Amino acid sequence: MQYKRILAVGDIHGIGGVTVRKKASLKAMYIMKGTGNQKYGFLYRGKMIYFTSDLHFYHDNIIHHCPRPFWSSDDMNDSLIENWNDTVSPDDEVYILGDVTMEGPGKAFAMLSQLKGIKYLIRGNHDRLVDNKAWQQYSWVFQWVKDYHELVWNNQKFVLFHYPIEEWADFYKGAIHLHGHQHNSKEYNYQQVQAKLRRYDLGVDANDFKPVSIETIVAFLGA
Repeated sequence: MQYKRILAVGDIHGIGGVTVRKKASLKAMYIMKGTGNQKYGFLYRGKMIYFTSDLHFYHDNIIHHCPRPFWSSDDMNDSLIENWNDTVSPDDEVYILGDVTMEGPGKAFAMLSQLKGIKYLIRGNHDRLVDNKAWQQYSWVFQWVKDYHELVWNNQKFVLFHYPIEEWADFYKGAIHLHGHQHNSKEYNYQQVQAKLRRYDLGVDANDFKPVSIETIVAFLGA
């Protein structure tokens, strides 16, 4: 039997009289031929790894500081949650490289509990909430909380830290450094490529206010 693979990448697709809607995750559609009739089935793509940083939920001043294109912190919160859940699936892993919110544990959990995926936190300078005793009842929302983490994916090493590092572990062996903190624009990451530096700002301000996949980063840096 022959299989024809079609990626459903838009919001609505008409394929052979069948309407396909893209939901939270990208699906692969297979048209199976050979029986005289077409059969349709969906295959969910495998688990993905995403990164993000500097969400700053509830932070009105960050809208003016960066600036961010939102009317209020409520508008920003809603947009960040919607963008996240349109990108990430429940089984995906997401590494947050700091600065979730400057608010306390209860408010932090109110946002984090709405976000899909298996979440990890690399602490930033505004993540004091995890030191609060009240955080213990919500701590399960993260698999772990660290100050620094190294990750190897497809033989490519990644160094995860909230702050940008001038020279990181295995710098001369092709390791990629992922960071946040600076609230850079998209231009910053293009500048890293031009300078032949394997460094990438994961902050939402540089990534359309949504998580970025590990594949996107590798392709962008030409790793």
